[in-house]
Amino acid sequence: MFRFIVLVILISIVFAIVRRFFNSLLSAGSANHRTRGHRQPKRSALRGEMFKDPQCGMYVAKDLALTARSGKETFYFCSEECRDRFLSVDR
Repeated sequence: MFRFIVLVILISIVFAIVRRFFNSLLSAGSANHRTRGHRQPKRSALRGEMFKDPQCGMYVAKDLALTARSGKETFYFCSEECRDRFLSVDR
């Protein structure tokens, strides 16, 4: 019985080491390139008005939006694709 308990403990330790090794490989290859001991800088929150894209319905910040004017009205879009689709429809 003692050998079985020791074997289970050893397998658990080896499994934890292998899992930690593969997790470190996956996180090292990520787009964030986090380094050990360094914190990621906080992202600044966008401030200002949000507008709903009339094509896809997504909300986009005015500072980041693409615009198109039709008469006196300004439309805000999340991407060029949405803007182009919206403008291609006869209004």
